[in-house]
Amino acid sequence: TIDLAFDATLSVQYLSISQRIEPVGGAIASFDHDVLGIGAGGGLRFRWNPGQVVPPIHEIGISAAAAVGPAIFGGGSFVELQASLDVEFVPGVAARFGYRLLDWTVESDGNRSAAGLQGLFVGGRIRF
Repeated sequence: TIDLAFDATLSVQYLSISQRIEPVGGAIASFDHDVLGIGAGGGLRFRWNPGQVVPPIHEIGISAAAAVGPAIFGGGSFVELQASLDVEFVPGVAARFGYRLLDWTVESDGNRSAAGLQGLFVGGRIRF
């Protein structure tokens, strides 16, 4: 069985930034801000049930999603991208491997900060 689906995504992110720069012989600069990001986006999900081709695997899924939105309680925005591979050995329970990028731009009181998290992840998924 092969299934292809398109999803709508609502993303809620929270970021707390605390930066302090102490140059030698210069003025100390600091940037402390908490922001909440609420974004919208979409995704694509492909699932395949291999049946008897690969008996120990119940289902294999590949998904990609993206969301963008404004930073609330301050100016700025965020972008979230994620791609993952799910391998389901038992119906409803899967191991998940993938890549995630979360990129922020926050502006407050004339200062600007760009923060980003990205990398590989390993996790799990339980579907009800």
